[in-house]
Amino acid sequence: MLLFERIIDQISGNLEKQIFISKYHDNTIMPYLETLEDSNINKLHYLIQGSDKNAGRKDKITDISKNINIIVKIVVNFISLNCYEFIKLLLDNNGEIPYNKKDLGIINLFKTYGICYPVIKNKQKMIIMPVEIMNCLHELLTDMNVYLIEQNTRITKYIRGLINLYGIIDKDFLNRKITSYLSSPINLDILSSIIYFDSAADFTYYFDGQYLISAFIYQKKKEYIKQQKNLPVDYYPFTDDEIIKACDINNLLKDISSQQHVVNYANLFHIPYEEAKEQVLTLLYILKEDIHYELLISFLNNVESIMEFQSKLEFIMDLNENIPKWSLKGHKYNDLKLKNKLNIMKLMEIIFKKK
Repeated sequence: MLLFERIIDQISGNLEKQIFISKYHDNTIMPYLETLEDSNINKLHYLIQGSDKNAGRKDKITDISKNINIIVKIVVNFISLNCYEFIKLLLDNNGEIPYNKKDLGIINLFKTYGICYPVIKNKQKMIIMPVEIMNCLHELLTDMNVYLIEQNTRITKYIRGLINLYGIIDKDFLNRKITSYLSSPINLDILSSIIYFDSAADFTYYFDGQYLISAFIYQKKKEYIKQQKNLPVDYYPFTDDEIIKACDINNLLKDISSQQHVVNYANLFHIPYEEAKEQVLTLLYILKEDIHYELLISFLNNVESIMEFQSKLEFIMDLNENIPKWSLKGHKYNDLKLKNKLNIMKLMEIIFKKK
């Protein structure tokens, strides 16, 4: 989907350059541990119980390689199915697969835990899992641990749904929702670790102090956090089923808008249904944004005629009335009986500003 792909591309460009710095050695762990920065080595060494905090770098690397099973077990405890499927792909291919950009978040996450390494082999970007890691995973991926991974996935799907619907949520609200959804309390440290692993692998939301924030509004997080504190409204009461469906971005089109919007858009601008679906989904996200309108300006830049401009304005206004707004904690304006900030005059102002 173009809107998501643009965000991933923005993040991935520099990150690829940072992580693909090692040449292929072999499939044992030591040569790759030696390529890690001191801060990463210290982090991994800290995870080993009883490790000597004053040990030198070489001794720490040796300790990590001897106790890598402890680190792998920690990772297995907190990952969800998307990470598990990536692990299975490596295991099924003897620990070596070509690089795929869609896996960049998982690769970067796993690299920091020594699970796999992005390398250059024969001028190709490859992902290597050392044999020591493969041996640990073969032992750890029992039915019980796979069940735990599936439970983690239930939690992360719910959290992604919350983020896609609300844009920004505070931890207290998140804890209440998760506790209610699971029908039992969850250890907050465990919940934080599950969220950390999922958000690091996914790139579409972030932890920021007291808040979880969608990647779409992360650059303006200070303004959203200020609104979050000052806005005298509660969260819109989506059901658990609606939240779970919203974890898949394409389901937002089915639940928040209707398929008829896509049909109308396709007919209005004489474009294929799939192209219309993509543009309407983009519009849904643009119109969740009530503080700035850069994306909307970009969208309206494609207007080629006065007739198309008028049609697009009417369509935008109709769509805008029927979607939850991030800056209002997921509420629709008509639900709150508030005056709609985005009106025809506002749209005209946006258009004239772009000229």
